[in-house]
Amino acid sequence: MTAYKLLKRRFEHAKGTICYRTTKYDYGLASDDFYETGIEHWSMSLKSDGDDLCFTVSVTDMAEVEG
Repeated sequence: MTAYKLLKRRFEHAKGTICYRTTKYDYGLASDDFYETGIEHWSMSLKSDGDDLCFTVSVTDMAEVEG
């Protein structure tokens, strides 16, 4: 699964935190954030298999980790 690094703090997750797209249903949270901000958001997990509680992050606030 592709890893992403946070480019700035999001909730309790520090800048530089590595996260992954969640495989769980997010109850529309990312969609709600997009609706409110006009910026695409993804629901992210701290587990590499995406199987964890999630938090939303703007796609502009993440960078794909190489390798």
